[in-house]
Amino acid sequence: MLRRIVRIGAPTGAQIGLEVGLFSFAAVMMGWFGALQLGTHQVTINIAATTFMVALGVSLAGSIRVGQHLGAGNPAGVRRASILTYLLSVGFMGICAALFLTIPEALLGLYSRDPEIIELGRSLLLMAALFQLFDGAQVAGFCVLRGASDTRVPMVLAAISYWAIGVPAAYILGFVAGFGPVGVWGGLCAGLAAASILLLHRVRRVIFSR
Repeated sequence: MLRRIVRIGAPTGAQIGLEVGLFSFAAVMMGWFGALQLGTHQVTINIAATTFMVALGVSLAGSIRVGQHLGAGNPAGVRRASILTYLLSVGFMGICAALFLTIPEALLGLYSRDPEIIELGRSLLLMAALFQLFDGAQVAGFCVLRGASDTRVPMVLAAISYWAIGVPAAYILGFVAGFGPVGVWGGLCAGLAAASILLLHRVRRVIFSR
C-alpha cells in the first residue's frame, strides 16, 4: 500500500513543483524589469490565482468521482465524471475571463489606485483572461488522470509544457522579442496551452478508450 501511494503521489508532487517553479521563475523575470512590473505582476497573479482555486476544487472533486467510478467498474460513469469536470472547470474560468476583460480596473483597484499599476495590470489581465481557459482545462486534465492513478505521464507532460515551452517562450517574448512584461505572460499562456492540449490527448487515451 505504501509503495502504491508513493508511486502515485511522488509524480503528483513533482508535477505541482514544476508548475510552482514556472510561476516562480516568471516572477523572477518580472523582477528584471523593475519594482513596478514585479508589483503589478504580483497583483495580477493574485487575482488569477484566486479564481484558479475554484477550478482546482472542482477538479479535485472530479478526481474523486473518477476514482469511485473506476473502483465500481463503471466506465460510463468515469467518462461522465471526466466530461463534467472539464465543463465545470473551464466554464467557471471562462466566466472569470469575461470579468477580466470587462472590469479590469475594478479588480485591480482592489489592490492599488496607482495609475501605472492599473495601466500595466490591465494589459496583464488581458493575458490572464486568455490563460484562464487553458488553466481550467489543464487542472481538470491533471485531476481526472490522477483519479485514474495516471500520474507519471502527466508529470512528464508538465515538464515539457512548463519548462521546455513556457519558460523559453516567456524569456523570448519578454526580452528577445521586446514585448516586456506582457511577453512574459504570453509565455505563461504558451506553457498552459501546451499542457491543456497534451493532457486532453492523454485523457482521451486513458479515460475514453476504456
